[in-house]
Amino acid sequence: MHLHLSLLSRALAAIAFITPSLGAVSIAPITSGPYPLGSTNFEASSLTTAEMEKCLIGSYSTTADIYISDVLLHRSDCPEITLDLPNNSSAFGRHAGKRVNYVAYILYPTTDDNPRPDYVFPYTNTGDSTFPHMQRAGEAPILRDKNVRYPLIVFSHGYTAHGLWDLAHMKVLASQGFIVAVLQHGDGRNYFQACMYERPLAIMRFLDYLLAHPVFGPAIDRERIGMSGSSLGGYTTLAVVGGGCFGSSLVPTDKRFRAAFGHVPLVGGSGSVRPFGTDYSALANVKCPFFAVYAEKDTSVPKVTVEAALPKLQGQTAAVLFAGEQHLLSSAGYVEAQTYEALYFKAWLCDDEEAMALLYGTMNIEGGVTDTRTYQKLIPLPEPDEKASLGNCPGTLRLRILPQQAGIRAVFPMATSGVYRYDILGSTDLKNWQCLRSNSLEIAPPAGLYTPALGSGFRWRVVEVPQTINGLNEPLFLRLRVSQ
Repeated sequence: MHLHLSLLSRALAAIAFITPSLGAVSIAPITSGPYPLGSTNFEASSLTTAEMEKCLIGSYSTTADIYISDVLLHRSDCPEITLDLPNNSSAFGRHAGKRVNYVAYILYPTTDDNPRPDYVFPYTNTGDSTFPHMQRAGEAPILRDKNVRYPLIVFSHGYTAHGLWDLAHMKVLASQGFIVAVLQHGDGRNYFQACMYERPLAIMRFLDYLLAHPVFGPAIDRERIGMSGSSLGGYTTLAVVGGGCFGSSLVPTDKRFRAAFGHVPLVGGSGSVRPFGTDYSALANVKCPFFAVYAEKDTSVPKVTVEAALPKLQGQTAAVLFAGEQHLLSSAGYVEAQTYEALYFKAWLCDDEEAMALLYGTMNIEGGVTDTRTYQKLIPLPEPDEKASLGNCPGTLRLRILPQQAGIRAVFPMATSGVYRYDILGSTDLKNWQCLRSNSLEIAPPAGLYTPALGSGFRWRVVEVPQTINGLNEPLFLRLRVSQ
């Protein structure tokens, strides 16, 4: 992965507005993936479309909030969190000082022989309302492989929308090999600006819940967590990964997210609704990679606001403009957006070099809308340390290896006992790895398990480095990840 970024850094300006070039790579749109899916329980009572939307979007009255959890048939089997909000009415509106609940659904790769039937949610105003191999009351998730740690994507939908409208989209992402978790914000229960404060806190609490879950928690790779959002969900994504909300200390940065994606992301409209500042300066606190797709004729998220905000971001940043599209994308635009998103998370959460090269190169998605790469910023990778403490697993060490270098050694002191897993992430150009323990035990990469004694460590050493890498005398960046 890092090798491709190094090549692209030389090919593109560090900060540049660019146009497509000739000879683009043509790819088919991503509309499905190789993995069958299971889903958590989301059974609900049958209501009219209007009644159901009132519950899904959320609404409030003088007596009590109306929310989708009220009509779930097996609420205790549905992922649900509660959030105790600070008693600050200027920020949290009518929810200030109250406990608010949120429910969710989770999609995950399952076994080929999962016997559970699909479930059709009783709501027709959506393109896809079928939950695949859904868990019934009292049933646990059937993950495809209990010994695999899966990347996680947390999704935040648009304002006064709901996750059912994104179910088809989420199934495409999950079928690529991700656990995908979608929170139902129920924005109609509060005022618009109060939702902007409440949503990031709900997402952070939701991630706490996912990582502590008895089944999903151990199955999630904590080094590979991404977030995506649409419209106000795009704002929520940026707020969580560093942008904050109106400069308030009430919304901290959640550093557990490794990469972020935005569909027509709300960065600030006309008037006073500028959560990242009138000049978008708070986005300078966003250090993780970010990719945006936005629409030429969008009146809810004007393209000029997106283009003004992008240069403030400090991580790897890129954006694609869809010609002729509005805030609610066409079917072709929708498929194109999810193709970019699937490639993005394959690149950043799965270290897929081909996806990385396509994403930051020049490609054409067959049958899609006309799109233009309007912005791309590639940041040189920081110099890596050669030592890392694994007192709190998982731990990751990034190594920089020069073509002429004879070898490099990394020492990992272990602070806890137990079984550890190690993986090599990055280019496959490097051959002849060797893992050496102080007791001379050899373990063969690229992946394995071992049990060190408390306080012991192991040394990882590169014993052979090619003189050239892909014909270029360039450094090679790799990551060694150790998890428990």
